[in-house]
Amino acid sequence: MWIFRNLPMKYERKIKVAFDKISGEYLEAEQVFDDKKDGFLIRKKFHKNDIELYCCECEQQLNVSTSKYDNLHFKHQPNAKYCLLKDSLTAEELEEFNLIFKSKESQRHKDLKNKIGNSLKQVNGIEISSIAIDNKIILRNNGKKKPDVYCKYLDKELVFEIQLSNLSLKYILSRYEFYRENGIYLIWILDNFNVQDQTQLVRDIKYLSDYHNFFKFNEAAIEFNLTCTYKKPFITEDLDLRTKWQIQNVKLDNIKFDPLNFQVYFYNLENEKNLTQEKLLALKKDRLAKKLAAELEKEKTQSMVKIEKLITDIKFYKDKGWNLYKFHDIISKLNDREVELLNYKLGFKTKTVKGLYILNHYIKETTVYNRAFIDFLIKEEKILLDFNQPSLNNISSLQELMNNECLNFIYPLLTPYFFKRGYHLLESDINYLNGRDDVSEMEKESKILILNYYQKNKRKNLSRLIFKHQRLLFDIESIKQEKIIDSSIKSWVQFAVATTSKHRTQWQYMELAFEKYGLLNKVIEKDKKGTFLRKIEEIKRIPQDQDKNLELVLKDIFTELF
Repeated sequence: MWIFRNLPMKYERKIKVAFDKISGEYLEAEQVFDDKKDGFLIRKKFHKNDIELYCCECEQQLNVSTSKYDNLHFKHQPNAKYCLLKDSLTAEELEEFNLIFKSKESQRHKDLKNKIGNSLKQVNGIEISSIAIDNKIILRNNGKKKPDVYCKYLDKELVFEIQLSNLSLKYILSRYEFYRENGIYLIWILDNFNVQDQTQLVRDIKYLSDYHNFFKFNEAAIEFNLTCTYKKPFITEDLDLRTKWQIQNVKLDNIKFDPLNFQVYFYNLENEKNLTQEKLLALKKDRLAKKLAAELEKEKTQSMVKIEKLITDIKFYKDKGWNLYKFHDIISKLNDREVELLNYKLGFKTKTVKGLYILNHYIKETTVYNRAFIDFLIKEEKILLDFNQPSLNNISSLQELMNNECLNFIYPLLTPYFFKRGYHLLESDINYLNGRDDVSEMEKESKILILNYYQKNKRKNLSRLIFKHQRLLFDIESIKQEKIIDSSIKSWVQFAVATTSKHRTQWQYMELAFEKYGLLNKVIEKDKKGTFLRKIEEIKRIPQDQDKNLELVLKDIFTELF
C-alpha cells in the first residue's frame, strides 16, 4: 500500500535577479541556487562580503536567506523600504520582472543607454556633469530608483527608461508615479513596436497621459534625436473627426513639458482635438448654412412661382367676377416667407392708382359683376392694406364703401372687417352719412350708432359680434336713451315684451339695462296685463347659456352697465 506524504511544492522565489556591485554581474536565483552546494557557496561569499547584492527594482541591499527546506533565495533586509517585489505578485508578473531585469543585461540595452547618454552631451541646455548612464540612484522619501539614463536639462530633471521587453502595468505605474511624485520627467524609450498592432505594453504607456506620444531613439541622427509617433486628428470629407498616426523626428528643444503631471510630449493630442473639433463645428455650420441657403434659394424660387401663379389666378377670378372664397384657404396655408413675398409682389400697403389709394380704387371701381373681389380683399387679413390711408380727394375708404351703390347689399357685412383690420372712425364719416339725402333719418341714426359701436369696441377681433347682435345693442341703447331706436314699435310695453322673445339667450344683459337705466318699474306699471313679468318668469324658469364673448363687447360699449 502506497502512502503519500505532504511533500513541499516547487519553491517560488519572488526576487529572480540580483545585481552584484563588486563584480558588476546579475545573478539569477534559479541558476545560482538550483544546486544547494553552489547556493550555499554564494551564501558564504555574501557573509564574507565578497559579493554585494542589490535589488534590480528598488536598488536596496539584499540578503541571501534560507527557508526550513534549505531553499536559498534573495531577500530584502529587515529595515528595507517598500519595493514592488515585496508585494504579492503572480507567477506571470514575477516572470515579467525577471525578463525586464535580464533585458537590462543585453548588449542592445547597454548600447542604447550609452548612445543616449553620449548624444545628450551635445545638446544645448544639458548639464553635462549631470549625465548618468545606469549609475545614478535617485533616493527620495518614497523609495529609490536607478534609471537607465539621467540628466538635468535647463531647470528640469529628466530620466530615460529603455524598454526592450514587455512590462507589466504594475512596473510601469511604479516608475511613472515615483518620478512624477518627485518632480522628474520620465521619457520611455521603446525600441521595436508596431503602433498599428499595439502590445499591452504600448497601450499601457499610451494611456498614462492624454498625449499618446511614443518615443524611440533615432540612432541614425548625428545629434540627439527622438522619433516621436503620435496621433493627429483630421476632418474627413463627410465631416467626421478621425485620428491617424504620424511620425516626426524631434530634438530635445522640440519637446514640451507638462509641469502639472510631469509628462513630456511633442504633440498635444487633446488640445489639437479640441481645436479640430472647433474647426469641424465651424465647417459643419458653414456647410449647413450653404445647404440652408441653397434650400432657401430653391424654396424662394418655388415660392416665387407659387405666388405668381396665385396672383394670376386671383386676377383671373376677379376679371371673371367669380367667387374667390377658395383663395382664403390657399392663403391660410402659405408660410410666413410666402405671405411676405405675396405682399411684396402685390404692394398694396402703399400703392396708388390715379391718385387713389389702391383699396379706395378697388372699392370705387367695384360693380355688381365683380364685387366678389372686394369682398375677398377686405376679408383676407394676410393681404396687407392700410384702411386708414385716404386718397388725394380726402375721401376715406369707408366713405368710398358707403358711396358705392353696388356695395349697399354687402356694406353691413364688410364694415366689421374694416374695424377688425384697424380702421379708425372719422368725424368726416359721420358728416358724410348725415349729409346723405338718399338715407332716412332712422337709417342714418342706426348706421351712425353701429359705426360708433365698432369704434368703441377695444377687441377688434370680436367686431363681427356687433354686426350679429346689433338688434340687442339698439334695444339696450333704446333703454339707455328712453327712445325706441330703429323700430316701428311705439309702446314701451310692446317693446319690453318683444325683447323677451328676441333676446332669450342674452336676457341677463337686457334685464341689467332695464334695471340700471331705471326703466324696469316704469314698464311694469304700464303693463296692466302683467305680460312682461310673466315672460321674465318664463325665461328664468328655463335659463339659457349666455354668450361670454358678447359680454366683453358690451363692457366696451356700455361701460356703465358693468
